[in-house]
Amino acid sequence: MCSFEDYLWPCTSEHSMKCTWEDHLAPDITTPLSARTNSSPAPNILSYLGPRLSLSPPSDAPSTYHIAQLCLTALDLSNEAHDTHHPIAVMQYYEDQKPAALAKATDFRTNRIPKFLGYFERVLKGNADEGKGKYLVGDKLTYADTTLWQVLDGLKFAFPKEMEAREGEFVGLFGKEGFYQGVKEVKGIREYLGSERRQKYSMGIYRYYAELDRQ
Repeated sequence: MCSFEDYLWPCTSEHSMKCTWEDHLAPDITTPLSARTNSSPAPNILSYLGPRLSLSPPSDAPSTYHIAQLCLTALDLSNEAHDTHHPIAVMQYYEDQKPAALAKATDFRTNRIPKFLGYFERVLKGNADEGKGKYLVGDKLTYADTTLWQVLDGLKFAFPKEMEAREGEFVGLFGKEGFYQGVKEVKGIREYLGSERRQKYSMGIYRYYAELDRQ
């Protein structure tokens, strides 16, 4: 059985043999509240850990729900990115659904990416007085920021040409003083990204297929 950290980061080749397929579906995390209280999947885990890791305010604060909503919206974008290479069935190989994947990816790049990026750009502008363009909610990092950053980073891996072309349209997200660069420089995150703990993208949610990127 995989450990908690195995669920947070992909299994490496040296221990992947002990991780079953079911291990990666929706891991339950037992909380100290009760031996029978489990959190699954990721958004629920984040809502539980957020206040305890200073990545969200106390659970009764009004902004708690805004942070959760932004996290879920970012994960909607992530799910749509996954569906570009598996548009028909998760259990089929990409090669078995390639024509549909090409059509799905074209629509995703043309319509969905700019729609989501435009939304998050507006959120940043709406929080400019407190967040100074660095944070989605309030004046410090939350798990909404880290979730969106991870999705943006995954998109830059999966669709490098498309994302490069979009950077000039969404300078609040991708400018030199923008959101993406700012999160990378947060103490702790900067060290993590430069460490061996940060694993490379491979064949997970974000996959690079040249034919699915902007031509």
